Formats: sequence, structure tokens, C-alpha cells
Amino acid sequence: MRKGYIMLTKKILIVDDNPNMSTLLSDILEIFDFQGFHAGDGNEALDQLRHGKYDMVFTDLRMPNMDGIDLLKAIKLSIRNYPWWLLPDIQRPKRKMRCSRRRRWFPK
Repeated sequence: MRKGYIMLTKKILIVDDNPNMSTLLSDILEIFDFQGFHAGDGNEALDQLRHGKYDMVFTDLRMPNMDGIDLLKAIKLSIRNYPWWLLPDIQRPKRKMRCSRRRRWFPK
């Protein structure tokens, strides 16, 4: 948190099985006054979303237990329709095409 700020304005849940990527994204978001919270997979993310309030979800596409697409479907069905961004692996072009139709993605 930046010096002089009492509380960051928005809470974003970052779902990624790579802790380095989650930390990097959280640090970048903090520059813009967003607070990042981490979940290591889709199941952990669903648990956190059920017990906390978040303004947006950033999720990796490829993760163990539940991929990003399945996580977004589960969120929409069981919790609420959160704003989201999908972080696809740009080394897999078929997945990239699948994500690009959803129009809310950026490569990591």
C-alpha cells in the first residue's frame, strides 16, 4: 500500500497457480490503487468469493483442479456475475482463440 493511503479502493481476486505471477500482478494493480488477493486454483477462488467481497476476478486459464473457463462458469452459476479478466497462456494458440471470443483477456 502506498504511503499516506488508508485503504485501497477496489479488491481484486487474482487466481493463478503461479505465485510469482500473482504477486507481480498484485504489485502492478497496487500502483493503480487496487488491492490484490490471491487464490492458487479455482476451488480456492470459489471459497474466497463465497466468504469475501471482491470487485473483480482475474484468473489464469490453465490451472490444476479447475481451469479459468470452468471457474468463470461456476462463479456465474453459484455466486454472482463478477467482472473478470482471463489471463491465457499465449503459447497455446487454440486456447487463445477460444478466449478471444470472450473479449476480456490479455496475454501474460
